[in-house]
Amino acid sequence: MKQKQKKKKPKFSKKKMMKELEKKEKKARKLLEDARGFDQLLIKIDLKITRTIKQLHDVIDDLRMLFKLLKDVISQKYTDIPLGSILAVSGALLYFLAPFDVVPDFLPAIGFTDDITVILIVVRQIKLDLDKYKLWVKKGSKKKK
Repeated sequence: MKQKQKKKKPKFSKKKMMKELEKKEKKARKLLEDARGFDQLLIKIDLKITRTIKQLHDVIDDLRMLFKLLKDVISQKYTDIPLGSILAVSGALLYFLAPFDVVPDFLPAIGFTDDITVILIVVRQIKLDLDKYKLWVKKGSKKKK
C-alpha cells in the first residue's frame, strides 16, 4: 500500500519572511533608543563584513590557485597530481565559467553562491594535492616532477 506523502512546506515562505522582518524591525527600534546597544551592533556588523571580505578573498585566491594548477598541469610543468584531482579542478572551473548553473550568475548577491560552494568543495576534496602543488610553486616551480 502506498502512503500519502505529506507536502513539505517551503522553509522560506513570504509569510514567514514578513514575520521575521517585523521581529527585526521591533529590535531595530529598541536599538535606536539605546546608543550603547546600537554601537555594539555596528561593531558586530563591521566584524562580519571584515570576515566576509576575508572569506571572499580566500575563495578568490583558491580559484586563482586552481586555475594556475590546471595551467601548469596542461603545460606539463607540474605532473605530480592524480587524474581524479585534475578532473575535479577542471569540473569546478567549468562550473564557475558557466553563466547558467544552479543559481544563475546574473542574480545580484546570490548568483555566485553555488560557484563559491563548488570551489570550496573541490579545494577541500583535493587539499593534500593542492598543498603539494603550493609547496612546489613556493620552491620556485623549477623542478619538473
